[in-house]
Amino acid sequence: MAGGFVLGAFRSGGLVAFASMPRRLLGRNRRHAELMRLHVSRSLRRSGRGRRRFLACAEKARTWDAESLFISAHSAE
Repeated sequence: MAGGFVLGAFRSGGLVAFASMPRRLLGRNRRHAELMRLHVSRSLRRSGRGRRRFLACAEKARTWDAESLFISAHSAE
């Protein structure tokens, strides 16, 4: 993801949480960053890992002059 943002969390050598955003901004005025992926392993949900990744993405989007995050969600089940 050239110029994008990816943040992972590892436990015992395995990836247990991650978030990713492409660098492109969306919308008529190009002011919306897309939170493309956000996942936390089932056994570690409600541990704060997802929240920390979401907040890191929001902060990164601000550095790109985005006003909001575009999120399209679906169940991982």
